[in-house]
Amino acid sequence: MNAKGSPIHSLNQPTLFSLEVIPPTGIELPTEFEVKFENRFGLYCCLLKSNAYSGYLRTAKVIEDETVGKLAPLFDYWVEEEKVNLTGWYVQDRFYVKTASTSHLNAMQTEFFIHRLLSQGVSCSNIKLPCESLRPLKDVAGLNLFYRVLGHTLPEGLYNWFGDELENISRDMGHTQISQSIRVLSMVAAIDWSAKSGSVLTPSVEAVRAALDSELYGMDSVKEQLCEIVAIVNRSKTIPKWGILLVGPPGIGKTRIANVFANSFGLPMFSIDFSSVRDEEGLSGTFRIYENSRSGCIINAMYNARTSRMLMLFNEIDKIGSSHKTGAGDPTTVLLSLLDRMGLWENFLETVVPTDNIFAIATANDISKLSKPLLDRFIVVSLPAYTPDEKRVIWEKISHPKMLALADVAPSEFTLTEQAKQLVFSEYAVEPGVRDLERISHRIIGHYCKSDAEHAPHRSYTDKDVRQLLGPSKVVQRSFMERPGQINTAYLHDGKAVHFLVEASVRKGNGKFQVLGIKSEQQQAYCEIAYEAFRSACPDDLSGVDVTVFSPHSLPDTSSNYIGCAVYAAIHSALCDASFDPACTMFLGGVDLFGNIYLDENDIVPLLNTLPYRKVKTLFAPSGTSNLIHGTVDARCSINIVEAPDARLLMTLAGGKTKSR
Repeated sequence: MNAKGSPIHSLNQPTLFSLEVIPPTGIELPTEFEVKFENRFGLYCCLLKSNAYSGYLRTAKVIEDETVGKLAPLFDYWVEEEKVNLTGWYVQDRFYVKTASTSHLNAMQTEFFIHRLLSQGVSCSNIKLPCESLRPLKDVAGLNLFYRVLGHTLPEGLYNWFGDELENISRDMGHTQISQSIRVLSMVAAIDWSAKSGSVLTPSVEAVRAALDSELYGMDSVKEQLCEIVAIVNRSKTIPKWGILLVGPPGIGKTRIANVFANSFGLPMFSIDFSSVRDEEGLSGTFRIYENSRSGCIINAMYNARTSRMLMLFNEIDKIGSSHKTGAGDPTTVLLSLLDRMGLWENFLETVVPTDNIFAIATANDISKLSKPLLDRFIVVSLPAYTPDEKRVIWEKISHPKMLALADVAPSEFTLTEQAKQLVFSEYAVEPGVRDLERISHRIIGHYCKSDAEHAPHRSYTDKDVRQLLGPSKVVQRSFMERPGQINTAYLHDGKAVHFLVEASVRKGNGKFQVLGIKSEQQQAYCEIAYEAFRSACPDDLSGVDVTVFSPHSLPDTSSNYIGCAVYAAIHSALCDASFDPACTMFLGGVDLFGNIYLDENDIVPLLNTLPYRKVKTLFAPSGTSNLIHGTVDARCSINIVEAPDARLLMTLAGGKTKSR
């Protein structure tokens, strides 16, 4: 193997480097020997000591000048050490070194030193180290040697910090402090910081597009946007200035996209689940004042990958832990400095860790929960929910064949009738992503395998079989009547659009108002506010009428007003005998005591993309709703958005069909 690790033709085993050695005439060199290095006139000569011969070799130098320069710090150490054990093969005046060890470094550690030195200046090194070679140095002598031989491979800031930490160890320190210092030094020494700052492999746009096509069905506009990012990276040959934020409902393929980028750019990938990050110390570690202090997950990721060059996936950053609950700081502040390429202050290391080589990709279900400073540091890529037609293609061509292969079941062994398939996609495969497809397929295949499949092959599953197997429908199928008091509405929660009905009924009484079926106290309060707003705007006296509002849907108990506008419309509809066909109309937003309507959302694209499949044609909403369209809307979405600043005007615009009861 030459200086960069390519194999040599005369040997079948890998070597570290090669020496040109010409022994005296008639002397046969042994396979293993000890050498004493000396620097004579700029050449590294060695004294051979063996049973067959003892004396200076005529010449002893590293073959390639480039290698001499890179390995010089290690050779200088050998010159001063005066002893090194080299093993390998002697072939045609060259000694190919397989292993090298000294009193302070074993063979595996020496191999690690050599590979680290040889990787200097290589922007995207393909040198792969054996796992054994990456075991960290855990003693002060080895760390001092690392600083002496490999210190120049560290970034400037870490080089100075490393030296200061080594000096502190020699002072009067407690056992815990010494252990912590050795631990942080070992972590930094194990990480390869040699890659050129910000540089990255440049895969072809065509290769990335092909990889995306193999992982994701459809989403052409999303793939085009991602390929544009790849094209910019290829042109600049640096990691993007901004991170990439993939926004979409669960199961849509966000993590698969991150995997494609990691594989395409030749980067190890590490995922941080922000639903479990409660404070910034989870990212940047804790200070070394306690015995159980620990490093943060970002430096841990670099340590586990043994490189500072990686793709880091910040998963579900919209579910980040609330800082006001823990009092330990907002984790997003750590991301701001990381995304700005300004480095990361690591509390446990007590220094700034360079983050130039981190390719940042984040995922989120609900973009409205992210702060503007954080969003400004991302390229936002919105992934739309899959349509029923798309999910059917994915199920037939990808998900179902995959599950059949895992179960070792031939596609010809059983089939589903057309009615059964239609049932699956109309009542069971209703999630916006595709995870439910594999679960459904797994259940059906499992039932087939559990039955006497070997004696009853070629079974055909009917819609009745599927319903009996999968149980109650995942959606409520209702026949809507154009009758007063019934309103169709929806809300966005965790990036997913949820549709439900609100119904109001009136009868003679004492002016009583009640809410049924809604368990959330917050949403009950919003219903009462809507009723009071209607009473204030209504010219008629409602003291002789009892009003009841009912919704069969379980609403989340959040501060977002998901129901106010729909309740106002339902009461208006019931009292004025004006019906709004819930099959093709929808009311969105909340209402305050003055009748003003508003929308507690920052993006309504996930909701709009569900409307074509529910046949909704008209959306009644607060003013400014159309300005909340941030992302790609389904091409099949043809919707008329009617906006108004207050509920009374919105009811006038909505009109409705009136009839006597």
